[in-house]
Amino acid sequence: MRPRRVWIGIALALAALLLVGVVLQTLNQLIWQLSYWLPGWLIGPLLLLLLALLLLSLAPIAGPWLRALGRPGGRADRSPLPP
Repeated sequence: MRPRRVWIGIALALAALLLVGVVLQTLNQLIWQLSYWLPGWLIGPLLLLLLALLLLSLAPIAGPWLRALGRPGGRADRSPLPP
């Protein structure tokens, strides 16, 4: 079973690397398109504003998950169902 976990880990690492590449390429294209329409001094603050809006929209989703990870035992703290 151990070699299977190694291959799964390698596949997940490659998928994460591919996802990071796609995000960076999309960001590069966005900067390129914005630089055509907007002055250069406005692109940085606009991207920071978009990033802040993205993080604020993801906070309600990620908040409970991160709180559960911070507790000792994670999911194991839940009480078992009565018989």
